[in-house]
Amino acid sequence: MSVGVFNLDIKGNKWDLDREKCIKCGACVAVCPFTALELPEFPEVNEKCIFCNICAMACPVDAIKVVKTNKSAVVDKSTKDISTLSKM
Repeated sequence: MSVGVFNLDIKGNKWDLDREKCIKCGACVAVCPFTALELPEFPEVNEKCIFCNICAMACPVDAIKVVKTNKSAVVDKSTKDISTLSKM
């Protein structure tokens, strides 16, 4: 793990937070449709993340990077409707 970056890697999908860029505004937490982010000090991602990239698009300082390489690695689809997110 790099200094100042929070990383999550699940089955080839990656979620990275650059803590040096993050201004702790909470925009990413507010827009996440899966409640996969919390903001205790810096944004923290949990196992609900499907790597949809909505949090990264909402970040005003580009502190979040999402790379989805494994399209089959998602959470239980029966709990949330992701049909609109799959087109992103």
